[in-house]
Amino acid sequence: GKLLVHCKENKHPVHHCLAWSADGSKLVAAEGNWANVWNAATGEKLSTCQTGGTVVSAAFSPDGQRIVTSTSAYKGKVCLWDTQTGTLMLTLQALDGVGIYAANRVAFSPDGRRLVSGDGPLVKIWEAP
Repeated sequence: GKLLVHCKENKHPVHHCLAWSADGSKLVAAEGNWANVWNAATGEKLSTCQTGGTVVSAAFSPDGQRIVTSTSAYKGKVCLWDTQTGTLMLTLQALDGVGIYAANRVAFSPDGRRLVSGDGPLVKIWEAP
């Protein structure tokens, strides 16, 4: 197929995740310790979220105004971000087991009011502000 958009400002390889917003207008690309939010139509970078650990999962809220990320930071840091500004809104410690160092999956509930994080047998549901 024909190349439609090229997001050129990536500084590091995109290793772990890519996700679309529900309306298709935005894309989040995880590169190392950053989650970059892009305008999917133009390739313009909208915001950068510096996470403090390698991003292993990311998801958009249903309205596209927030993203949730999980990192390889000690005991699985889960963060909620504003997509327009890259402002950190909330940090959660997802995992509490010895020797568990990442929350490998995160998602929003369909209404955007809750987050879920999980790794192995451990799943936690959180209130999302």
